[in-house]
Amino acid sequence: MKVLLWCTAVALAAGPGFAQPKAVELYLTGGFLKGGGDESSVGSAPCWGGALTVPLTRRLAVDIGAQNARIARERPPSTYYRVRRWVVSPALLYRFGNARVYGFVGGGVGAEVNRSVTIEGNFLPDYRPVGWEEIGPGVWKTSNASRRNTFHVRGGFVAAPARHWVVRVDLDAAWAYVLPNVGVKVGLGYRF
Repeated sequence: MKVLLWCTAVALAAGPGFAQPKAVELYLTGGFLKGGGDESSVGSAPCWGGALTVPLTRRLAVDIGAQNARIARERPPSTYYRVRRWVVSPALLYRFGNARVYGFVGGGVGAEVNRSVTIEGNFLPDYRPVGWEEIGPGVWKTSNASRRNTFHVRGGFVAAPARHWVVRVDLDAAWAYVLPNVGVKVGLGYRF
């Protein structure tokens, strides 16, 4: 994080002599997501998604990112938990560098959608949890869907090894709970 802040300060000081690309960029991304929660992390999993970057001015751009992860964890012999998490994160980005290589930092407000399934077999013998479905002797299942607003920040860089092809690396954090969702992604994109 200190390196990103230091690079941002250097770019702000030297930035007026450089020009960022004026073209729209579209990315397919893949990486790793650590899902946040109120009491602890819900787990980690590979993620995939995409991003669209639309320039507003020479330095500012709107970036709409989305990522999806399927997180599952087990605590044998009695508990299984699975969540499918989508995080949509539109952001206002400040860009610094030039058309061949530039860095970016930014943030915004977005949304997180969850669909989860929990299977639990560790209840007392005569206990019947309300709203749960019995799927076996003493084994219960519940499903849940939720949507929450998020506040998120992101930073990273883009490199253009060829005229229209670009590679993007970014780190983002989205707060919907006490602990944030933290994602590290690499994207292959096309500059129109």
